Amino acid sequence: MKIDLLKSLRSWSAPVFKVLANNDTGHAPGHQAGIVIPAALRHVFPTLSDNTSESTPTIEYRINVELYLDGTLLDKVSTRYQYQTWGGTRSPESRVTDQLGALRNRAQGGDILIIQKSLIQNNLYRFILLRKDSTATEDIKHLIDGRRWGELYAQNNLFPTSTETKIVYIWIAKYKNLENFSLNLSSGVKFSYDEELNEVRHEVQQDLPKGFFPHRIEDVIAIIGKNGSGKSNALELICNAVKGAKSSIFSDFLVITQTDKSKRYNCFYQFKEKSPPVGKFIDFEPHSGNIKPLNVIFFSNVYDERRNDFDNEVVDLSVNGEIFLKNRPQNRWDITFLKQIDFLYTSDIESLGLNQPHAAQVVVNAFNSRIGIKSLGAWSDNLDKLYNSIRRRPGDMQVKQIKNRFVSMVRFLYLMDILQLFGSTRSKEPAKSIFRGMEKQMEIALASGLSTDATLTSLLDHLQQLSESEELLRSSERSLFAHPKNSDGQLLNAQFEFLTKLPDLVEDLDISHQADGIRNRAQESFIISHTETSRDFLKDFSRTMSFIRFMSLDWVGLSSGQKAYLNLFSKLTSALSGLSTASVLLCIDEGDLYLHPKWQADFLQRLLTVLSNSSNVGVQLVLTSHSPLLVSDLPRQNLEIMNGFSDADDKIETFGANIYDLYAGPLFLGELTSGLFSHLKLFELSKMAEKSTMTQAERKHVENYLSILGDEILRFKIENTTLQNNSND
Repeated sequence: MKIDLLKSLRSWSAPVFKVLANNDTGHAPGHQAGIVIPAALRHVFPTLSDNTSESTPTIEYRINVELYLDGTLLDKVSTRYQYQTWGGTRSPESRVTDQLGALRNRAQGGDILIIQKSLIQNNLYRFILLRKDSTATEDIKHLIDGRRWGELYAQNNLFPTSTETKIVYIWIAKYKNLENFSLNLSSGVKFSYDEELNEVRHEVQQDLPKGFFPHRIEDVIAIIGKNGSGKSNALELICNAVKGAKSSIFSDFLVITQTDKSKRYNCFYQFKEKSPPVGKFIDFEPHSGNIKPLNVIFFSNVYDERRNDFDNEVVDLSVNGEIFLKNRPQNRWDITFLKQIDFLYTSDIESLGLNQPHAAQVVVNAFNSRIGIKSLGAWSDNLDKLYNSIRRRPGDMQVKQIKNRFVSMVRFLYLMDILQLFGSTRSKEPAKSIFRGMEKQMEIALASGLSTDATLTSLLDHLQQLSESEELLRSSERSLFAHPKNSDGQLLNAQFEFLTKLPDLVEDLDISHQADGIRNRAQESFIISHTETSRDFLKDFSRTMSFIRFMSLDWVGLSSGQKAYLNLFSKLTSALSGLSTASVLLCIDEGDLYLHPKWQADFLQRLLTVLSNSSNVGVQLVLTSHSPLLVSDLPRQNLEIMNGFSDADDKIETFGANIYDLYAGPLFLGELTSGLFSHLKLFELSKMAEKSTMTQAERKHVENYLSILGDEILRFKIENTTLQNNSND
């Protein structure tokens, strides 16, 4: 089917597409029913309620669909479009399922499914399957442009399209170490602000070659500067100037935006005493605090205990932000690990050069007194007795019975943590009532002389019964666990179900055990081989148990650089997946930190590829870096060089420049051609070689240095100098 046939049929909406994954087809192993519909394509289908529960885990609506293979009609069917969360315990997912065999059985991973909605007949759709090696696919490949799903092209304006708002300039009188500071964030135009004249000027730059950046990437700016020049402060300023400015910036400042490539600009200013600024082709208005429509995402690999006090509208994916939240009792859920599991099974993994981790490990600090399991939450004499009783029963949890020990350890830590949570001062009824009831049950269990496994099972059963009788299992509140999505009742039901099935679940896993430290410094790791089976287990474990302190999940078999990649890209793709109407300002601080130089060289290309594949809206990218490898990937007009460099640096052409020349240039090493340690040693050596007379020991000293010197030209020069000055010896 030629693409012009789609254009000519005005009775159908603008086409959207999805590149089918193996699981979407009828030939993939496993039991996935139907075709998954990404969140960005849900607007094509009927709007469904997301009010799922344990009793109503799925919301569905029947639609009529015409099934095509290229231009041939295969069948007309009634199928189900559904939204499900598995009782609220998993991430929401939409899919079309039922009666699709005529299409799915002919499909393979990599084929393209085009979806359109009838503009004439209500509740009618058509699905057109294009084989990945067909001429029809070749005809539309330039429209897909490497994406996995999205709009094929705009038509009829039926659906809302992304509003592309770009931040092109910021000026501020003072922000931390930045004074009278200007920041240009567009490669197409450069602004300046004259504070004395209160005037904004701009100069249009030469356009980059057409298609320079991939689909959806609106622009890229890299902020380069020496340590201490304020690169991180500049990124923080961008986020605060765009979102929450009223409560985070107390100095005069202005922000200039451009919307949908309009020839006019908007300037939002916040001045205490001065009159509004002036400038040509610019509309001025007071800054309201938030600039809309625009999404702002911030990511940083740097951990320096810096607290980012961003507005709630800024999505903070930084390591600092994550650790700060985890240290608050109401934010203990490890959402990051879940995102990483999902990302490991996407097509982006191969393009990033990432290996699948060979295992995951559950690290347990159950009996490490240095960490202090009693330090947070409620504590009581009976909890103390239970803790010490389990701690003194090594025979019941023998290391040689690894799976049994793992089950007992998880159940034990769950009980210790949730009982402290129920009895804490911030908890309320019925949680406190359940805690009081469990106090009595602990006395009974400890006096019974039961084994560790039987004791834990008895306590868990009683906890579930009390939660049921107090109607906590039906609670729609989020006060107890403070989970970002799921209610207390949903989580408790999922937790009890998981803990009940845990002995059977671990039977299918390959688990090994490792212990570090002894007595009060003991730490245990349960290493679980990474397979399809363990993938589902790890997701369920993370969803239900990751609130437990003193137990953490991590990957085995990934280098620090690979973990940094996985952390960055899993967070970004997750954050971008739900956006469909407003463009994104994405700020990344030191994204290439921890990477091997080869991976630094690949970083920008891989980042742009993943962003293009994952985003359904325009992305404006602002990065900071110390790497000349990044500088060589961008034209000079895409670089913002912080203070500390001379005006001559503005004339350096960077795109495709030799990285060795960039290293040796004023942006990086300057006059240095090696590390400072060797530079100083060689300076002393040169001075010694220039002496007119040398002792035997000095000559031997020079020879020793020359034998390890890597620069052949410098070695030759020092040898000649030594010979000339000591030729008469």
